[in-house]
Amino acid sequence: MKKYLEHFYAFLGVFNFLFWYLCLFPIYVILISRKEWHIYTKRINQIFGNLIFWCIGIPIIKYSKGFYHISGNQYIFVANHTSYLDVPLISATSPVTTIFMGKKSLAKIPLFGYMYKRLHIPFDRKSPHDIHTSLQKARDVLSRKMSLGIFAEGGIRTSNPPHLAPFKEGAFILAIEQKIPIVPVVLLDNWYIFWNLSFRLKWKPARIIYCTPIQTQHLTLQDAEALKQQTWDIIQTEIEKEYGTLKKDN
Repeated sequence: MKKYLEHFYAFLGVFNFLFWYLCLFPIYVILISRKEWHIYTKRINQIFGNLIFWCIGIPIIKYSKGFYHISGNQYIFVANHTSYLDVPLISATSPVTTIFMGKKSLAKIPLFGYMYKRLHIPFDRKSPHDIHTSLQKARDVLSRKMSLGIFAEGGIRTSNPPHLAPFKEGAFILAIEQKIPIVPVVLLDNWYIFWNLSFRLKWKPARIIYCTPIQTQHLTLQDAEALKQQTWDIIQTEIEKEYGTLKKDN
């Protein structure tokens, strides 16, 4: 019985997402019609993200461990990724306009794809051309004074949630190249609330931790591997504080 209730809860969550997206879609259409207006999507993203959680009765709990936003600052948020709830949770809590790099297939979803491919950066991780193009678009986003959200595992790849899969280097090369600080972001509970492979929604407060920014002004591209490992270690340490030592993914 519990399993069926969780499936029903998941369907309610999907309906909730679709309902609020359709309500907000006209505003998105206006804001994405011109590049210089993209920066004003912060507030609508916050509203959308909060509505998704509020309407399914899941409270959001945000922690800042050394992260204090100063107006005008930009960041590259690097987070663990186990659920389709990850983007809404970061959107709901980010203090800046955050553009996400994500999988290209989401751009094919009717209506949602219209916004996604115009505001965010979809790409095929198996295509060298797409990777190159996405990095160019990411540089353009940063030049327009917005921030980036990147799931450095390269998608929902862990077979042992909430343990992290290995990170890709792209986010860290970009951060060093553009001299933008990396902010490790830890999504503690989304894997339990809605792990995509199960399509079962479970109730639990959604906790998110924004960790101390890692400055990159003094780094060179030779430091990308060390920066990648430092970020991975920070996120994994916070996960293990909550869930204990976990079996590693290969």
